Amino acid sequence: MLGSLLCLMIVACGVGAEGQVSYSHEYRLRAELIRRYDDVRRQMVPGQDQDLSPLALSFGLVAINIMEFDESKEVITLYGWNKMMWKDVNLQWDAADYGGRTSLRLPSNLMWRPDMVLYNSLELGSGQDESVRSAVFSDGTVLFIPPSLSTVHCTRVASREDDDSDDDDDNQGVDSGRNQDDDDNNPEWTCNFKYGSWVYDGYTVSLQPFNNATLVDMDYFIPDRKYEVVGSEVKINTKYYPCCPEPYPDITFTLQIRRR
Repeated sequence: MLGSLLCLMIVACGVGAEGQVSYSHEYRLRAELIRRYDDVRRQMVPGQDQDLSPLALSFGLVAINIMEFDESKEVITLYGWNKMMWKDVNLQWDAADYGGRTSLRLPSNLMWRPDMVLYNSLELGSGQDESVRSAVFSDGTVLFIPPSLSTVHCTRVASREDDDSDDDDDNQGVDSGRNQDDDDNNPEWTCNFKYGSWVYDGYTVSLQPFNNATLVDMDYFIPDRKYEVVGSEVKINTKYYPCCPEPYPDITFTLQIRRR
């Protein structure tokens, strides 16, 4: 048993020609990054200890599945992935010093993470699984994609009849392509998912859509048998409060759904 354990240690670490232990490049890199990332740095936005410019955080929503939609309450629960990417100066290394290794997977709790929350969530908590690992690259880029369950209120889209009630005279003879029966049988709702940092202002963390997307990522979406997504939008908003001069940005993902 002891011999087998020793063999495993030798394979993992390696033994030099003179019997000296030589740790693998990955082991040395992990040890260095963890040593470098102390408790103080874990509580600070990367670069803040060096007075660098605001951290640029790319944030995106990948819609996977409509888990539930309650028409009477107009409440939707969406399963998806929250895509986040930023650069961490504490996680940079020279690949040549570690056998050319340019990436690593690290436990996310060992590093600083954005405190992004769903502002209009109907449930307490972030709604995302933060136990997943992050992909870290030698230039300091961090890619963090936790799965999430998001529950929000939706708003029913007004029917054509409601929209046109004040303009009947102007619309005589015009075919809207959608009548009241269509609106009753296949109603539509607008569902907004509004995300932002819980404590950081725009001078500390600047938000931007992942890959500058203007639409919600639907590449992995599993079609629902009862509802279909007929439109989407991604929009950055900035809010100022009377108390404070700094901006507070948020990013809103909008899904337009329709009953089939």
